[in-house]
Parts: sequence; C-alpha cells; structure tokens
Amino acid sequence: MEKNYHKNIEYIRELSRFDNSELISELKSLNILKYDSKNEKHYFQYVGLVGLKDGRILSVLPKCISKDILNDKDECIQYTKNILNAIEKYNHKRFDDTFTYNLDIEREEENFNIFALYDFLIADYLEYGLYRETKEIYEENGDSEIDWEYTLEVETGYITKKKQPVYLNYHNITTIDNNNNLIQEVHKFILNRASSYFQEIPFFMDSKPILDFYCKIDIGVENQDKIIYLIEKVLRRTFNQRKIRLLNLLLLILRKNLHSQQNGINLYGITNFHSVWEDMCKVLFNNLYLDGSKYKEVIRKLTSPKYILSKDLQGKKEGSPLIPDVVTKYKDTFFVIDAKYYNISIQNSESDDEIINDIEINDNENTQLDKLQGFLPGTYDILKQIIYMKSFKEKEEELGIINLKKRNLFIIPGINDNYIGKIKMGLFLEEDIELWLMDIKKALDFYLKNENNIELLDTILLSSI
Repeated sequence: MEKNYHKNIEYIRELSRFDNSELISELKSLNILKYDSKNEKHYFQYVGLVGLKDGRILSVLPKCISKDILNDKDECIQYTKNILNAIEKYNHKRFDDTFTYNLDIEREEENFNIFALYDFLIADYLEYGLYRETKEIYEENGDSEIDWEYTLEVETGYITKKKQPVYLNYHNITTIDNNNNLIQEVHKFILNRASSYFQEIPFFMDSKPILDFYCKIDIGVENQDKIIYLIEKVLRRTFNQRKIRLLNLLLLILRKNLHSQQNGINLYGITNFHSVWEDMCKVLFNNLYLDGSKYKEVIRKLTSPKYILSKDLQGKKEGSPLIPDVVTKYKDTFFVIDAKYYNISIQNSESDDEIINDIEINDNENTQLDKLQGFLPGTYDILKQIIYMKSFKEKEEELGIINLKKRNLFIIPGINDNYIGKIKMGLFLEEDIELWLMDIKKALDFYLKNENNIELLDTILLSSI
C-alpha cells in the first residue's frame, strides 16, 4: 500500500523543462538546471531527488525511462529506490579512493553533494565505528603482553641458584582511549545530522540507521573554523588509511557547511548519471579491462601517441592512451563495449515537453530520423571503438582471443533489450559497431545484486545480424 509520505513527491524525467521562475536561479546555482537557448527553456541535467523549500520533493528519473511510467506511482517509487541505491553504490566506489589520500579538499568540493557525503559517513561508521584517538602507556604488572625490552631496561633482575634471571616486576604496553577527543565529538555531531537528514527522505526511512549520540559540542558558525584547523592539524600527522579517509570527509562537510541547508534546497542525486551507467555496464558485462591486464597493456602500447621531437624540444614524449569502457569474453565471443547514456526515442516535434538533443541537429530538418540522430554516437566515439577492436585484433594471439568471434557494441539504456542497428565507416568497412538497447529496469536490478547480464549477452549471440 502506498504510504502517505509519497503524496508530496512529483515524478519527472531528466531533460524535462522547468518553468518555476522562483527556483530557477537557485537550481542553476546548484548546477542541476541548464538553459536551452534554442527553445529558451530551462531543463534538468540531473538524476535523483530534489527537496524543495515548501516540503515537496521532485524525483528526477533517467531520461531513458518510458514517459508512460510517470503515470504509474508504484513503478515510479520502485524506480526511484533502485536509482538512489545505484547512485549510492557508485558513490561508495569512487569515495574509497578519493578520501584515502590527503587531497586538495577545496578542489574536490564541487564533486560531492550532501546526499553522497552523509551516505558515505554513515557507511563508514557502520563498518568501523566512531573515530578513536588512542595513546600507548606503560603499565606495571598489567594483563597485556609483556614488553621485555622495556622491562629489562628499567627493572633489576635477580639471579636464582640455577643462574636464571628473575624480575619481580614487569611492564606492559596498554592502549587507552583519549577521553578528551574533540574530533570524536565532531564525528558524533555530524553523524546525528546525517541520520536526521535521511529520516526526512521517504525512500530511506526504513533503510538507514537512527543515530542519536550524546554530544558535548554543538557546531556552529562561531566555532567551525577552530574545528577545521584542528582536523587539518591531526590529518598532517595521521597515517592510518581509515582515519585519513574519515578526516578528509569531515573536513569537506565542515568546509562546505553542508550540515545546514543550501538555499533551502536539498539534493539526493547526481548530475553525471552517465558515469553510473558506465559503471553498471562494467559490472553487468564482467569488465576485464583492469589494471595489470594484457588488454590494458595492448591499448597503452597501441593507442598512446608518441612524440619524437627534435633535441631542442627534449626528445621523446608519450601521450595518454584511449580507455575502453568494457572488454569482456562470453562463450565463443570477444566483446568491446562502450556504454552510452543516450535517449534513443522518436518524439513528436509538435508536442515535445523535453529537451531532446544531446548533439546539435539541423534546425531546418525536423524529420524523425534527424531527431533520432541527435542521440546517436558521434564520429569521435565511433573511431575510438574501431581503434579498440583493431588494437585487440592486432594482438589476438597474445591475448588468447584468436579463435573467438569479435563483436563491437554500443550499449544504450532503454525500456527493453533490443537491437536497433549498426554503424559503418567507409574507411573501415569490415568494422561494424552494433547498437543495442539494454532494459534499464533489469540493468538496475542486476547492478544492485552485483550480477552479470548474461540474458542480454545470450540474446546478442543468438541474433542473426
């Protein structure tokens, strides 16, 4: 049964036009609203939830979702839950690397919003507990392991008749908590804020823990600078990776002052859902293009430009290689896959209520084909896919794929699994690139379960293209 707290949620699709003049400037400042000069309209470039000042929530679903779904509240609720969980999973992957190192936090501020930061903070707490600052002290005749080196140094030994040394006292190293740990109090205070934050979001009320720590401090504007200075000081002498990650996270939250609402609007989503789609494809198709793999070495050798310059320009230099999204093997076939977050749909130009072109199309031609072409891979993407496959074919014996069939794919989100065509280029006629839609609903389910989408791979293998 639908819960009452879903009554204040409005469901729309990414790229939907937005006409609320009161909120346009604030949403633009949050980088989730863009302007289409051609139609003189603003539109969302964002997937997730937007909490508005008046208590309403906008759920912005991916642009590839069928428009009919917006009329089915139960479907919208399930899509929203799965999409938020997918964003959460993606965020955890990139945060693990980001916060493990002493980064330029000010430079990183734009990459993270309150939803992602609080989510990671709670996940860190559930795995590791509260921040602890400990110190080691020597204890006389304690219960922990004896520190013989220190005992021999400070105690006098007595020799027995059997000429064996005996020590009447011994010393142990004991680790104790620093009870005056200000950073732990900061950690508790922000965890309380994070827990309250998620309890106000209907989609997380049953999935996030309720935390209510007793805090000795209350972080306000007047003492925030002092706390930031303390964390920076501790961070400089910290070498434990978990502590470095947590301190960086607390520092970022405090610097941005994200525990208070920004312009009265809260975000629970992501502006670059295409990155989530790419990660989904890596998981669903068992990506083999990993650090240390032969595939990566082949691409590095064959696609890194080498600059052989005159002596005046300091000799040889090497540029960055191209990077494919997914390389995988399944049954008797070797696949190179590029994840494209496009919206393959044909819309009526007279009744469009959404921005429909990611790529500029000719204003004078309004045919359905022209509109469709606005969402197809461009020349640069096509050339990259051809180069990837030609590179792997060049080293197929070394890679152990000489006896495998080769297929090059663009995978695009859709409302079902479907082949929609292929791409050819005159200079490389033997190198077809197939265009396939992948059902985003099933894809989200596979991604959250960390499973491969062998269902689509089997469909592709059985197709007679």
